[in-house]
Order: sequence, then C-alpha cells, then structure tokens
Amino acid sequence: VTLLDTRVSSTPLSFTAGDAGIAISDIGGTSSAPVFAPATVSGNVNIKASRDAHLLSDINVSGYVLVTAGRNIDDPLPTDIKRFLNQDPHHHGGSSSNDISPLKLSTSALALLAGGNVTLTDAVLKVGSGTVPGVTGDSAAMALLTTQGLASTGMLPNATFVAGGTLGLGAMTLTGDYLYMEAGSYNLTGPVSVPSTTVVQFAPTVLTGTIGIEPGTSTTSQLNLSGSLLNLFPGTTLLVGATGVSGDVSIGKTGTITLSGNSNFLVDTTGTVTGLNNILSSGLVSNLLELANFQVPTAGEIQNTGTTSGDDPLNDHKKKQTTVTGIDDNNGNGGTIETDDSPASVCRG
Repeated sequence: VTLLDTRVSSTPLSFTAGDAGIAISDIGGTSSAPVFAPATVSGNVNIKASRDAHLLSDINVSGYVLVTAGRNIDDPLPTDIKRFLNQDPHHHGGSSSNDISPLKLSTSALALLAGGNVTLTDAVLKVGSGTVPGVTGDSAAMALLTTQGLASTGMLPNATFVAGGTLGLGAMTLTGDYLYMEAGSYNLTGPVSVPSTTVVQFAPTVLTGTIGIEPGTSTTSQLNLSGSLLNLFPGTTLLVGATGVSGDVSIGKTGTITLSGNSNFLVDTTGTVTGLNNILSSGLVSNLLELANFQVPTAGEIQNTGTTSGDDPLNDHKKKQTTVTGIDDNNGNGGTIETDDSPASVCRG
C-alpha cells in the first residue's frame, strides 16, 4: 500500500500508486484529540492507482478531481493506513469528533473511473459545472440530443462515474448539465439534486448485453434498472444506453413506470426496444436513433468500442479503452484518454 504524505511530497495533488489511500483534511485540536475539518485545494486533484483507490477526505477543490483505479474506488481506509493516521480501525465512521468521516468532496468537476466497483454510498459529493480534461462522455449521443433541443452543442460531462462492476453512490448535488454513468449494475441511494436541464445517462459496460427496466428490482437482464432509480432524477432527460450499444432493451414487463417530474426518457441502442409505451410521462419518450431520423448502420459500419463478451468487465474496459483512444466524433476531434490500466470507456462517440 502506498500512502502519500503531503508533508514531504513535492507533488501532493498528482500521483500514481499501486493501492492508494488518500486522506486529505485540515486537522485541528490536539495531538491526543485531533479534530478534522474540510481542507481547501486551489487547483486540481489527479489520482491514479493500478489497483484500489481508498478515498477518505473532507475536501473542497477549486478545480477538477480525477481518480482512476484498475480495481475499486471506495472510502474506507485499510487498517494499516488507519494505524498510520492513529485511527481506531474499529471506530471508522462513528460520531467521535476526532474520527475521519467518509468522503466529503466538493469540486467543479469529477471523474471516477474504476475497473471494478465504485462504493461510495456513504459519501457526500458536490459537483459544479466544470469539466475534466480528456473525459468526453458520449459525444455522438449528445449531438443527437442537440438536434432535439435536449442538449447543447459540444456538451461534456460535469460528473462521470465508470465502474466495471457495481456503481454505488450516496448523496450527490450537481449544478452542471451532464451526468455520465457506466456500470454493470447501479446502486444509487441518494438523495440527489440536479437541474431539470441535466442529461442523465445510464450506460452498460457490455455493449451487446440486454437491458431491462422495471418498476421494481429485476434480475432478468444483464443490466437491470428500476423506476425508483430513474426517479432519483425527476424532471431531467434520462438516456439509457450509449453510442455503440446493440443489446435489446425491454421495458415494463411487470408493470408501467411513471416518471417523476415528467422527465424525458430516451433509449440509445441499435438493438430491439420493446415496451416504450410502459413509460408514463408527459415528457418526450422515444428511441433516440429513430427520433433523430438516424440511419442505423450495418454491423460492419459500427465503430467497435468494446468487446462482445460479458465475462470479464475489467478486461472489457481495457479492450474498450484501447479502441477508443483517439476516437471522438469522427470529425478529427480525438479523445485524449491514454492507454493504461484505468477504464477509459468514457469516450463513446
């Protein structure tokens, strides 16, 4: 395990590690009874871990935060790092004033990219309207939404979460207009606050996998979404799928789904979509490609951004990353994600 000690590091805000445990807080009180308070960072925070990244910080960042991990991103610190910080490993997350709390992060833009799971259900995230360099989201889908007046030209994600396994998030506030998420499964507990102009995208990790959307919990598809998950974002534009997705999408086999706030709801896949009439909303409900009068390409014309295998999400991420490097909108605007162990499937278009 590598621990960055900012007292001696010459580059405290950008570093690479194997397993990284990051604790950033202002510390007051006394040596026997420290009191942890929010720390302020003027600039950007860039963390890259080839294995796990453990985030246990109370921090306000004026710039962006980018964390990439080959395996997992979470906020409980390993026991040996807690010992280094004189923390009781059995008391993490309690009410004591001298205990480091779970992750509390305020930043202008955020990207968390994990080959495994993102487990931050007890974290509090506040994200502004900035962007993270090189993280372009799904530019092709945004271009299609722009033709319908549902997105702005060149819109980039303000918050990006990619998990090869499960994406788990807790309280989140976003003031920007594009939230991009990609995961094998979603565990969002909320509460969530985003503007009604926000595009909220739920992308799968397996491009050919089936997607099921039901009123409640379901396990019948490779990616399963629920009405309660969608209704964490009332009144927004909900986009299920992504550029390059070809899996079939089934909606409402067990009942209709009423969207809170009359959200717009669109599906982005070249596969078969059934049950759109089971989405109840006075907003726009449609297949994005059909809505934009998009000519569906043949299999040989589709740019492959990933594997067709769902056996190994991390390896799928690695293969997709290699493919998407330098690919953006096919108009010479190339992506800037580099090839390494991090899951850079955030360039879809």
